[in-house]
Amino acid sequence: MIRVNSVSSHPLSKKLRLSAALSGLLLVWLVLCCNSALAKQMYSWTDANGVKHFSDSPPDASRNRVVNGLKARIVEMEKKSEVSFRIAQQQEQVQVFGFNHLYCEVSVKIDNYAELGQTDRIYVLPGNRESLLFNSSYQAIHSADTQSTARGETKNIKFNFRVAPGKLNAVHDDTVSYLPPFAPGSRHSIAQAFGGKQTHNDLENFHAIDLAMPLGTPVHAAREGRVVQTEQDFHRSGQNLQRDGNRANIVMIEHDDGSLGVYAHLDLESVMVGIGQRVRAGQLLAKSGNTGFSTGPHLHFVVQVNKNAVLNSVPITFWSEQKSSVPQAGTSLAH
Repeated sequence: MIRVNSVSSHPLSKKLRLSAALSGLLLVWLVLCCNSALAKQMYSWTDANGVKHFSDSPPDASRNRVVNGLKARIVEMEKKSEVSFRIAQQQEQVQVFGFNHLYCEVSVKIDNYAELGQTDRIYVLPGNRESLLFNSSYQAIHSADTQSTARGETKNIKFNFRVAPGKLNAVHDDTVSYLPPFAPGSRHSIAQAFGGKQTHNDLENFHAIDLAMPLGTPVHAAREGRVVQTEQDFHRSGQNLQRDGNRANIVMIEHDDGSLGVYAHLDLESVMVGIGQRVRAGQLLAKSGNTGFSTGPHLHFVVQVNKNAVLNSVPITFWSEQKSSVPQAGTSLAH
């Protein structure tokens, strides 16, 4: 029997506790994700030949003549996983594999390493592939519970992992000044800046900024890089951090120095770039929205580095009005 329980969740990093009962041959997939509800816009219509269509994309007007009115509805879906683990046990050996579904490195820190017969270390999973995390022996794992072993009971093993994306211990290039993440010729006020008391009070978000934006405002890349993660199927917002914190639509871009730029709370199905795509500074990415843990329409922008398998936000400057400046709450950025 396998139980997967999320200890805490965040769109970008997770601590998880996985419990596995090991006996005989065990081959299972453990998917590390939260059961957050997503939505997908689905379309139905009848064409000129009387054929009924169902699709997640609207009909191409140049190729399909809609006879029986176009209908659209929201369909709930499950969140895509970022990392999945496969545990294989054959006779006396136990192997743990990790599949990284992101297009950047992911670091895995095992908190209860001693119980698994391992040393205290951080494992790095390359992007978009499966890798072996570690080998252990059945005896080494079971030795942590001598009473159960003596009674001949199946050992219930806990695997406590901490997972964080991005190049391990990347160093941010502080000489870089970021473009405002919106269209040239526009200006937006800074509702919350570094250390904002409302939500910018943890390592991952301390140096984030919130820009007040109407729904559907074009969001542009503040710095060039490669798209390593997108989410665009959430359609709700709320003020319950545990429920809504992992439900923001995002674009994550890995910069050349290994840091990650995160654009969050984007609108439903508005992302215009693909995983693995190289984007230039100023390129259109998506539209702003009001998804996830949010009280109103805005763009949350933060630059983070993976420090010892923990995401840390870093202070940045913006090139605004012909000068480089530190963002301040109550002021505005102009492009």
